[in-house]
Amino acid sequence: MGLDDLREFRRLDDVRPAGARGTPVVADERTMGAMRRVFGYLFPAEWEPAAPPRSWVATIAWRLLRPRERTSVAITSRDRSGAVAAFDFVALPVLHGPQYECNSFLFRMDAPGAGGAPRWLLYMSDVSELDVAAFAPQLREAQQQLLSPAEAAADAAPYQPLELLVLDMMSWAPYVSHLSVEAALALAAALGARQTHFTGLSHTLEYAAMTQELHRRGVGGCMAMGYDGCVIAEAADGGA
Repeated sequence: MGLDDLREFRRLDDVRPAGARGTPVVADERTMGAMRRVFGYLFPAEWEPAAPPRSWVATIAWRLLRPRERTSVAITSRDRSGAVAAFDFVALPVLHGPQYECNSFLFRMDAPGAGGAPRWLLYMSDVSELDVAAFAPQLREAQQQLLSPAEAAADAAPYQPLELLVLDMMSWAPYVSHLSVEAALALAAALGARQTHFTGLSHTLEYAAMTQELHRRGVGGCMAMGYDGCVIAEAADGGA
């Protein structure tokens, strides 16, 4: 699953600030259960015999999240500078195949109370289908959870548009657990983000050809293909 590769961040010669408990990993209850089954040695307090102390094994600070509830994360820099990366999000379950749920994540890109309209990022990298009418109230509730008290008291909009959407798109052909090109384009249009970037692309989707296809369809100004190393820069006007 790739989780075992976190050992790269916990080598024997690693020097961490006092009190550091390992690499923080946040997961819902079902995912945590799967991790215990597959990577039991990453839960040394629960697994016997525990991993030898000098094994090249990831040290992880596990934290449980609850879908549809606000989760706050603060990660302290490893360079002893004391810098902290802090952010909030709400996990929203979506279908990732006919009988399996995966989380999408709503983030707020600006600081609550900073002034101006809130700026929303929805990350939905693994989804097979979505009932937008049923999802919209969940998205709205998630937005409200990420507002400051003053913003929540003044806010009356039924739905605040997304500024940025990162969305699943796998191939032209339909696939059981991911969106096809047509399904991804339709869902992006339905969610109505100011800017959408597609991710999870298979080798059958060629970047230049797909970029031309988006422009041919007249959506090249608001939809784009993602790529390795893609960075979403903030423009001077605050747009993505």
